[in-house]
Amino acid sequence: MVFLIIIFPVYAFIISGLIAGAIHILDNTSVGISAFFQKNTSKEDITAATSVDFTINHLAAAIIHFVDGVLWLLHYRYVFICAELLA
Repeated sequence: MVFLIIIFPVYAFIISGLIAGAIHILDNTSVGISAFFQKNTSKEDITAATSVDFTINHLAAAIIHFVDGVLWLLHYRYVFICAELLA
């Protein structure tokens, strides 16, 4: 979570597309989620937890992307500042 609080302001105020691309590659949270499940849960719990996790992530993503789209129309920095607040 600390990583997200640091990374979103960087996205908001970055001026180089190359640096933004490199940071985006480093910010691949799906790898972290699956690694967490594999290290901290039993195999039986992974399937149930993963399906619930994907459902919640999908619903949240649909709502958050809509709101972020509206914010993007105002200014792109608002999207990343909002993301930092959510983190």
